[in-house]
Amino acid sequence: MSIRNKWYMQPEMLVGFSAIIVSLVAVGVSLYSASIDREFARASVWPRVIIYRSFNYSNDMQEGYFKYGVSNHGTGPALIKYAKVSYLDKPSQTWNRLIIDNNIHPKPSITQSHISTAVLPSNYTIEPLIASDIQQVNKLFEHDGNIAIELCYCSIYGECWLTDRHNVPEPVEVCEIDDAQAFRQ
Repeated sequence: MSIRNKWYMQPEMLVGFSAIIVSLVAVGVSLYSASIDREFARASVWPRVIIYRSFNYSNDMQEGYFKYGVSNHGTGPALIKYAKVSYLDKPSQTWNRLIIDNNIHPKPSITQSHISTAVLPSNYTIEPLIASDIQQVNKLFEHDGNIAIELCYCSIYGECWLTDRHNVPEPVEVCEIDDAQAFRQ
């Protein structure tokens, strides 16, 4: 059998095979490019939530403030799904309940902002608790080590993380909490 008689060696078939190979390579490159684009899109809106504490006293120790803050240092919005605030591992639903129930101060005089189920834009900060009464500032500072704050937040692509005051976010599949442990403010 001569080369001319083999069907796969015909010039038309060689051109056809070449077209198939080029098409398969183009599809592979296109799929790889789409994967890179998706990763870039997710990275361009990646939230990074930081929980911090701040306090300050005047020189004569007669004035000062104590506050907790939550800041998004990421590149995209953080969709906060839940907050959990507890004192000695006992969850509380409001700052007032936490302060009164744990004898931190008999009459809370604080400024509060909603943090649970909030949308935190990139480079934005919420201060969920600010105390400026010097006695309360001292008490909060004294009890600060016993107060735990945990947040679960997601990106707009549904990727979720759990973080606490150590600020080491851990990826989670979904943000879920028992209603009795959820912080309401």
